[in-house]
Amino acid sequence: MDLAAENQRLQGLIDRLVARIDDNQRIAQRFQAFEFQLLEAASLPELFDVLIDQAPRHFQLQAVSLVLFDKDYVLAQLFDALNLKRWLPKVQLRHREEFFEQLYGQRQQPVLGEVDTLSLGRLFPGAGPIGSCALLPLRTQGRLQGSLHLASEQPERFTPDKAADFLQHLGAILALCIEHCVAREQLRREGRQDPLTKVGNRAAFEQDLPLELARAERNHQPVSCFFVDLDHFKKINDNFGHSVGDVCLREVAAVLQKELRKTDVLARFGGEEFVVLLPVCDAEQAMETAQRVSEAIATMRVETSQGQPVPLTASIGVCSWEPRKHKIPVEALAEALLRQADAAMYLVKKAGRNGVRWQPLVVQ
Repeated sequence: MDLAAENQRLQGLIDRLVARIDDNQRIAQRFQAFEFQLLEAASLPELFDVLIDQAPRHFQLQAVSLVLFDKDYVLAQLFDALNLKRWLPKVQLRHREEFFEQLYGQRQQPVLGEVDTLSLGRLFPGAGPIGSCALLPLRTQGRLQGSLHLASEQPERFTPDKAADFLQHLGAILALCIEHCVAREQLRREGRQDPLTKVGNRAAFEQDLPLELARAERNHQPVSCFFVDLDHFKKINDNFGHSVGDVCLREVAAVLQKELRKTDVLARFGGEEFVVLLPVCDAEQAMETAQRVSEAIATMRVETSQGQPVPLTASIGVCSWEPRKHKIPVEALAEALLRQADAAMYLVKKAGRNGVRWQPLVVQ
């Protein structure tokens, strides 16, 4: 036996093993660093930013996509409320389990390797050339959360013979993060929501108002605000009962949501009063919207359980601001808009109720 040749062969084997250990250690460190980023995400936007925007660079991937299981349409509501649509179609929602069953079958294990052309188009819309993929089912305590998809240009990057330990661990961490972020977003939303009408509450409006005004100032866009106060609401409660009054408030909130744009900010300000902020909306547009709301409330039909109609009208006060005409601090502007819209609403009350009035912006 040639001992020198054997030693050289063994040394080569040891070098390859050491190199593989070093590679695995680097991979483990990279995965660990990424998992810490996921765990630190305090909201769905932060989580999507880490996962969809940062992961391709972190792992040198061609594309990353996520499909979330949304059986009860909870996520669909959060997507609208949090304006998460910018991540579409890289983040998608599915309301039935069939999609996930088609990907993983009964095994519910990661799938590594090539994926058919149809699936590539569904999982990685708009992505460049893809050589191999890793598809990871996301589950927490047996509950399906969704599916994560990683794509590489390299055919050898993800192959069926590769170990999937790191990927399975990543999938478990991500499923946990999704569950926690959704729970946190729901709590935040409930804390900003009026429990009776399911629109925003006063605290939420007062948080959003300066942000919207600052945005309008940056973009040199007009903003309008109006108050909606239901007429003779105490008589409704006294004559028909508070339960009927509650029905009126819910129905008015529904009418407002129908007549307003998705970008408008609606809140129940207190009692029988609602407030609306209309970004990118001048005085003329605001008056048209307020008049439409007034007519919709006056023509809506609310009845008691005995079929007795409940008369319902509203007094609406409007105020608008254009950055080019008024240069004032946001805090003073917020206070002035609300004060003048409120004053306009009281002028409608004095004039006999059931109407709309505009009041110019006055900064004291």
